[in-house]
Order: sequence, then structure tokens, then C-alpha cells
Amino acid sequence: MEYIKNPVELKFDPLDDKTTKEVKAIFENRLARTLWMGIKQGHIVDQYFEKQCLNVSEIFEKLGVPDTPEKLKRILDKNFNTLYDTKTYNKKFIEELLPYLSGEKDLEYKVIK
Repeated sequence: MEYIKNPVELKFDPLDDKTTKEVKAIFENRLARTLWMGIKQGHIVDQYFEKQCLNVSEIFEKLGVPDTPEKLKRILDKNFNTLYDTKTYNKKFIEELLPYLSGEKDLEYKVIK
């Protein structure tokens, strides 16, 4: 089972005038966009999710993307709220997400109407 679909299908254009400024900021930043698209595909998120994506992308820009799945899991568990449990990111999901964050792979999107 794959957790991350690529390209991600969006039912809105993230860069049009109707999009919130936070979502626009996310889609203008590769790391924030990758976090947003990767996590949102399979996890229930809360109203702070966009801000958390931007905050974690800043951490990665300053300190670098973690080099192991274990380090990435610790950062995600610490910095993202979930509605039910703070330890929801399983190993397989983290292993799939890491190459997209490191730049080894590119997580793309397409707008569907």
C-alpha cells in the first residue's frame, strides 16, 4: 500500500485569487507544499495545519531536512497536532515522505475540476 499518491489531485487552484494567503504561501515553498500535500492525503488535520506546515518548512530550511525516517518522525510528531493522537505517523508513511522532502523525488499536483 502506498500512502502518498503522486501527482496529488486538487479540487482547487492553490494559486488563484480565492485561495487563502497561507495556502498560497505553502504552495510557493517546496518544503511546505510537500508537507501539506503528503500529510493531508492520509491524515485528519486541524485548523492549525497550514501554519504548522510553514513552521516545519522553516525548521528544515534552517537545519536541513532530516536524514533518517526516525528523525523525520520525531519532528512531525512534535510539530503537528492531530485530532486523535500525536503519534499517528507510521514508519511506511515516513519512509515514503522523506525522499520528497529531501528533493530526491518531486511531489507534484494537478488541479482537477
